[in-house]
Amino acid sequence: MIFIINYFLMIAEGFVLKRRSLKCGKKLFVIITFLQLAAIVSLRKETVGIDTAMYIQLLEWSKNDIEIYWIEAGSRAYIHLLGNICTTYTEYLAAWAIPTMVLFYRYIIRNSKDIYLSIYIFASLMFYFLEFSLVRQALAIGIVLQAVSLLDERKYFRYILIILIAMSFHSSAAVFFLLLPISFVKCKINLSLSIMIVALCGICAVFGRILTEIGARLIGYSSYLQTEYANAGNVLHPALFLIILMFCTILSMGAKSTKIRKFRIEYEMLAVGVLFYWISLSVQIVNRIPYYFTGSVMTILPNLIVEMKNRKQAKIVNICVIVFLVLYEFLMIAQSAQGIMPYQFFWE
Repeated sequence: MIFIINYFLMIAEGFVLKRRSLKCGKKLFVIITFLQLAAIVSLRKETVGIDTAMYIQLLEWSKNDIEIYWIEAGSRAYIHLLGNICTTYTEYLAAWAIPTMVLFYRYIIRNSKDIYLSIYIFASLMFYFLEFSLVRQALAIGIVLQAVSLLDERKYFRYILIILIAMSFHSSAAVFFLLLPISFVKCKINLSLSIMIVALCGICAVFGRILTEIGARLIGYSSYLQTEYANAGNVLHPALFLIILMFCTILSMGAKSTKIRKFRIEYEMLAVGVLFYWISLSVQIVNRIPYYFTGSVMTILPNLIVEMKNRKQAKIVNICVIVFLVLYEFLMIAQSAQGIMPYQFFWE
């Protein structure tokens, strides 16, 4: 219930602050929604989130000087630091969640032309829910998103450095190196490209297991192939994000931003994420990888709507997207995505 109330409250806050001619409207919206979302993820009980109890156990081991050798060096160092600082597990969970949210919000603020819609997308399309379970990976995703602008500015050394930092928290961040060679590909966004992407999705679905076995050795996911995570995934997210990509493709036809390299990079990010989703049809664990790439939807979709020449149509599209996000939020809550339900505060 808390998630539904919070999401509708965010929409109401956005409606009021966007309508009013307040110079600080955007800043207030950013601050208020940040505090709301941070409070919910930080003040949760240890039973909320699939891996929450495990991360709290890591904190206890660190306090007792038990070596946590199987996780990445950056995560080990951070957990050890928090073990010396945090006196409660609530402080510990907040110390993971708040920096992650800062990184996501920073990416949105620097790249979105409609911060309101971007934050709605962040809060509903799984990115926020990742912080309840995939704690290390969520932080790694937030870090690699900072590398997108570096790639656009051709600051390749710093781009590589950012990814290496992200890998020190979660080795799967290595997949973001794929974006470097892809960024040199100059593709025209049109119907032909859409057909090619759909065909590639089919190939990824058919040869998903083979591609996964090759890639798993490179990013340290081989152990997962011996567990239940190696089972086939479901079609919901592959189909959903393919539809989102096709929708962005339609909106981008004739848009000025398509001529900008940064837009092309973000579009390619989204396309790569969609392909990974279709690979996950064969191997479930792969569905964690697309989040590194699909994060671009938080900016590319709002920016395309803002650029629509027909403002009436733009408003209708905006409303339709918000309605879709609300329905998706309901679906994720009903399925207890990342173990978020039943939600309880730490004092309950």
